[in-house]
Amino acid sequence: VVATARSVLEVLPSLDDRDVVDFLGMGGTESVRVMAEYDGAVAHFLQGDIEQATGGLRRALELPGAQYPIWRFYILGSLALVRAWTGHCAEALQLAEAALSGARAIDVAQHPAVIHAHLAAGLAHLYRADLQLAAESLDMADLQNLRRPSKVVNLDLHRALAAHLAAATGDSEGALATLHRPAASAIEPPVLAHANRTLHARLLIDAGDLPEARALLGDPHES
Repeated sequence: VVATARSVLEVLPSLDDRDVVDFLGMGGTESVRVMAEYDGAVAHFLQGDIEQATGGLRRALELPGAQYPIWRFYILGSLALVRAWTGHCAEALQLAEAALSGARAIDVAQHPAVIHAHLAAGLAHLYRADLQLAAESLDMADLQNLRRPSKVVNLDLHRALAAHLAAATGDSEGALATLHRPAASAIEPPVLAHANRTLHARLLIDAGDLPEARALLGDPHES
């Protein structure tokens, strides 16, 4: 996805607007540009490259194509998620609310464009130990996932955050059971694999199972 998005962004300056189908009535070239920037940024996030993801999403938000409300909600929600992932909770909640309130205002609150906004709010509330609000946000994300025909990565994002929420409420068994469920993605995104492995190891350490935790983390002192 990163390579394809880069190729699209490289070729667009050589095209005339009439070369690209205006399939949304929002400017074909500008819609393609914002989608390429957005998809590339999300792919960087899933790879664990937070800096590239943040920069790409901020660039996407400034593009003319981002004036189309649905694209804007996608970008705001994903930027909220990336910011929440690195602990910027106040900014994440502000961005998530901008996406959610905007979607409600034009009666598209059930659109998949707001899934990341719900996930971001859930993660930010989790960091703040507002566990009830975190659970409510993750429930909304799960409900939106169920309405969506293609939801693989978002299911894995929800699985990771649900495991962290279970651990935060003291339900270690529930957290481990969630982590033991197979990923929906054929290859679990690196950012999630790392987060899940770290949580899994912490739960094993809390349970006193140090050998299993070392094995999970690949203890360099073991042969």
